[in-house]
Amino acid sequence: MLSGRDSLALFNQRISNAREQVEGIHNHLESISKRLAGFREEKATQYRELARVRLDDITAGQIIDGLNGTDRAVLHLLAQKAEAQNNLNGEIDTSLGQQKALNEQRDIQEQQRDAALEAVEENIAETSAQLETMPTYQQKEENWQTAVKQAKNADEKASQSEADKDEKGKPYENDSLFLYLWRRRYLTPDYEGGWLTRSLDGWVAKLIDFEDARSNYFMLTELPVRLREHADNLKQKVENEANALAALEAEAAEKNGITELRSVLKAAERICIKSTTKSKPKKTDMPSYCKPEQTFRPAMMNFPARPSNFKWDN
Repeated sequence: MLSGRDSLALFNQRISNAREQVEGIHNHLESISKRLAGFREEKATQYRELARVRLDDITAGQIIDGLNGTDRAVLHLLAQKAEAQNNLNGEIDTSLGQQKALNEQRDIQEQQRDAALEAVEENIAETSAQLETMPTYQQKEENWQTAVKQAKNADEKASQSEADKDEKGKPYENDSLFLYLWRRRYLTPDYEGGWLTRSLDGWVAKLIDFEDARSNYFMLTELPVRLREHADNLKQKVENEANALAALEAEAAEKNGITELRSVLKAAERICIKSTTKSKPKKTDMPSYCKPEQTFRPAMMNFPARPSNFKWDN
């Protein structure tokens, strides 16, 4: 698997290859454009010769003057295009040079960032190795592992007790007489009622053996609550032991200079981000008369019309 740095280098290489291909296509198009200009010039020359042969002196002169005017306009546009193209090529070369310099600078900065990251990782590894030999750290790590096991077991017991409550509590909850006495808090200090109510409730309690049923149902409902509280307390203990370990690790890392190393790493990362932003190429627009579809259109609009008495065939 490629690292981030190798992936970026591969990406930059592909961009460079793509630029070379674009430059090659641009040169090829420029060569074609010059050949087309030569063909147009040759065609215009042939028109002049044909006009001299086919037309009378006045008409031929008009045609030749028009062709010469068109040639001058085309040549002027070509000269403008060549000048603009040269300027544009110069800007592109300058931009590519700046881009190359920025890429080289970015590579150096990324190497510095990678070195800072490696220093941080080495410092963390060295600190961890030192902590493993400290009796205090070993004891706290053992305490944390024990707390984790206890919390896991307590959570499993609480979950099982909650499931038992849902399953085994159904017969009690489906018994309307039991629920009546349970909700009236019968056999508890909170129970209230007159002598007749107490007499009837006592008769119902004996009928359904409420005292034993109440004790069993109380255990079914109270035990999950207590076990869940115990599990939550053990989870808090795990968090406390983890915080104690983290405090020891932070203290040891601070003594080994981790803060300064991380500051160097953050500074290097900020520089890399700024360098990446600066290395984005600036878009350069081509003047309108340098675009292929605009090269000869203005001049050809003034191309002289064919005389009505002009014939191309013999």
